[in-house]
Amino acid sequence: KTYEVMDGRKLVNYQCVVVRQEWEQLRTFFYQAFKVQKTAYRFANGRVAAPSLVEDSAPRFVSRDFSCCATPQGTKTVVRKTFVEFDEDSDDSADRLKRSNSTGEVMACFV
Repeated sequence: KTYEVMDGRKLVNYQCVVVRQEWEQLRTFFYQAFKVQKTAYRFANGRVAAPSLVEDSAPRFVSRDFSCCATPQGTKTVVRKTFVEFDEDSDDSADRLKRSNSTGEVMACFV
């Protein structure tokens, strides 16, 4: 299983993280399949450079874009002291921010 989020922050689109224990169990099988896929990629794309994999690279995070945090139009909000309350009758629940899938376990980061 791969993750796009590490420590609650989204990684750039060419990186992912895997739980280290799971990666160690699958590494050999992955590289066998990856070698075949790289060969097929080169054949299909004129024998140019193929994708590569780097283990334990430093994570690169997407720069913070707060436009996702703006209140969607039509959502009724009431601000009281330091809390923001959303009108429960609103159908915009899909637009709300979700918690990250970060488990806090040690993970390996790949490029």
